[in-house]
Amino acid sequence: MKRPLAAAAAASGAMALLAAVPAAGTATAAPAAGNSATVFYSTASNWTQHYLHYQPVGGAWTTVPGVAMEAACTGWVKKTVDLGSASGLRATFNNGSGTWDNNGGRNYSLSSGIVTVAGGVTGSTDPCAGSGTDPAPDPGGTDPQGPYYATNPGGQVGRAAAVTVDGNPAEWTKNMIVAQGVANDDPRIFRGSHEGPVYDLYSLSAAWDDANLYLMWQFTNVTDVTDPAQGYPTSDNGKPYQGDIPQSIALDVDPGRGSKGLLENGPAGPWGLRTSFTGGQVDHIADFSSKPGVGQPALFSLNAAGTFDYAPANVQHFTAAGITYRHADGLASAEVTGIKATGNAGYRPADLADAGKYQNLLAAGHDPDQDTTYEMKIPLTSLKIDRATLESRGLGVMLVSTFGQSAIGSLPHDPAVLDKATEPYSSDNSTSQEKEDYDAFGVPFARVGR
Repeated sequence: MKRPLAAAAAASGAMALLAAVPAAGTATAAPAAGNSATVFYSTASNWTQHYLHYQPVGGAWTTVPGVAMEAACTGWVKKTVDLGSASGLRATFNNGSGTWDNNGGRNYSLSSGIVTVAGGVTGSTDPCAGSGTDPAPDPGGTDPQGPYYATNPGGQVGRAAAVTVDGNPAEWTKNMIVAQGVANDDPRIFRGSHEGPVYDLYSLSAAWDDANLYLMWQFTNVTDVTDPAQGYPTSDNGKPYQGDIPQSIALDVDPGRGSKGLLENGPAGPWGLRTSFTGGQVDHIADFSSKPGVGQPALFSLNAAGTFDYAPANVQHFTAAGITYRHADGLASAEVTGIKATGNAGYRPADLADAGKYQNLLAAGHDPDQDTTYEMKIPLTSLKIDRATLESRGLGVMLVSTFGQSAIGSLPHDPAVLDKATEPYSSDNSTSQEKEDYDAFGVPFARVGR
């Protein structure tokens, strides 16, 4: 994640940038003509100047602070550099006055061609393509509720990768996304933003290796641009990990078994969550708090009768199962697509179907430090599968975020989390009834592995 040099040094006890600074007196290498890279850098840090300090692969570093970057479009600066015969470059960024973004001391490894860096995440799509405006990226989803929702976009099912579960999304790439949502569709926003969309799910990604299934998801909190008068932070200090709010992951691991996700006596699932799954495909449910270390997070498995219960034989607590999760501030995406509006200004769920209402909220001034990423490791043994089975058969997954007694978001997106969005909550008519209704999820799960 981005940190000023001074903060990084204080945290590590050493200058995190040392690996990026060339030896004294070293001049910029002069590579032969050949490859080039056009590097776009997000201006969300609000620096008055931006410098690119870089090293072509096999070459020498530029002299500190590097080369000045130029304005590209709203929210971005850019610089095109000649790489000669090099295939890519290592890079850091700074404001010319001692504040650096060096990717937590690791530097950024960038390719030739168009590359973007925003909130510690790299990409390869020109953020300024078009006619000088800042629209949202082209819709890729097929959900009738909105053109930007997508399940397994482009047929993606995640990919095999080594992941360190620390909350930092540096290892995650766009082709690992298995469910894409949009920003600012937390149902409470449709009755005003006083609670703040702190638990607003944006994307879900998946990976695996020989031992584990890995999931990474993104919460966005775009109150700073949708309703700046509210101020930041809002509820739970603007961060999901500040509140003890249940989160749930429903899994379809064994195609021969499944359920609607309910306890044996219904009508709710484990932990009393008011969710069910009409497809009858759920055979595991992981329930945990958005605040790690609170409560007894557990992985529930079906009993012999095909329902869930609290019998020890069917409940694996996270510690015993080897399941871990972590969070970090920041953004794992080069854009934040959503509608800049609130219910107080007439915003309604039906607006989500109108592609013309969306925009890139980063370009509108959203600060990615308000966003939060989570990573989770689930040992394959806890699901009674191995890597070969995951890759040949695959599994299904849905992430559900709650508030109050009920779901307020899901990935893949399901219309059940918005069907009562504009109705008042029984004990506070300034917020949404979605906090207390029963939600029956019917959309297909995202596939992982196959």
